[in-house]
Amino acid sequence: MEPRPVWVPGDLYIGGLGLAKGYWRDPEKTEERFITHPVTGERLYKSGDLARYLPDGNLEILGRSDFQVKIRGHRIELKEIEAVLAEHPGVKEAVVTAVGGERDLQSLAAYIVPAGAGQPANEALEPGGQEGVILDPAKRLEFKLGQPGLRPSADGAVEIPMAAPEADKAAWLARQSYRQFRQSRISREAFGHFLSCLKPIHLEESPLPKYRYPSGGSLYPVQCYLYIKPDRVEGLEGGIYYHHPVRHTLILLSRKDDLGERVFPGNAAVYQQSAFAIFLIGNQSAIAPMYADWARNFSLLEAGHMGQLLMEVAPQYEIGLCPMGAPDFAPVEELFGLEDHHLLLYT
Repeated sequence: MEPRPVWVPGDLYIGGLGLAKGYWRDPEKTEERFITHPVTGERLYKSGDLARYLPDGNLEILGRSDFQVKIRGHRIELKEIEAVLAEHPGVKEAVVTAVGGERDLQSLAAYIVPAGAGQPANEALEPGGQEGVILDPAKRLEFKLGQPGLRPSADGAVEIPMAAPEADKAAWLARQSYRQFRQSRISREAFGHFLSCLKPIHLEESPLPKYRYPSGGSLYPVQCYLYIKPDRVEGLEGGIYYHHPVRHTLILLSRKDDLGERVFPGNAAVYQQSAFAIFLIGNQSAIAPMYADWARNFSLLEAGHMGQLLMEVAPQYEIGLCPMGAPDFAPVEELFGLEDHHLLLYT
């Protein structure tokens, strides 16, 4: 209990007339934190903070000596969060820490060791199988937190702040990737309303239909196909359907109980829970005569806008979507009745 010299860190104790009597109805914690100075006899409170004196007499708070962190004014016990995470059957070990350089921008990050070989959460597909891929879960999270997609600013670069309105979180949360789904059936009405976002309208001033998403030359060559699992959408049998956007109908192409997990080998766990799968397929014969070698580029652009629209509309009808990367389409392609000029763009 000796005072520390200037610049030397030590435990911060608090005393004085305003000191609390203890923790409400918690005698064990009171005894642990409230002590009596062995020399002066003064009653002190062990704050758990590390601090040091500066030459001008001020105290600099350096952080915590325990497993508490303070984020935006809230004291958080990291061990409590780790204990809750460890209760999940898919988690073997967990470590929680504060990340972010600036104190006001800090947040919590959890590093886990999976209990099994399941697919990590929030991954586009199960990692592995390709050279150069980061496999360690903690290193993958560290890579993400580094936000490598942002261009680093050069020293001395001119950076101009731009005006922005106050952020409405609802706008950002309107589009989310869902990886877990309820197993109850989707009503046919809700499913129809969801797909109606792909339906065009006709305007008196335009000879062409008006869609909610753009298309190169207003040709709209990207077609929407769906595989619906048996007994997952009311009134629809299991099979592959084409959605006719103008008539807003589903045309049954082939009856099929299950496409099999082989179509989405890197996302099998997500596919198992899903009620349906969407396949956006470009009919290149509907655009190549106008744009030749650029047809695929324009089709990809259109499919991206369609995917964004579907993801923003789906939650309005309690439907969640998750973009699926790297599908193996070859084993089931013939079930869709496609030709050589059809190209899978988005699932």
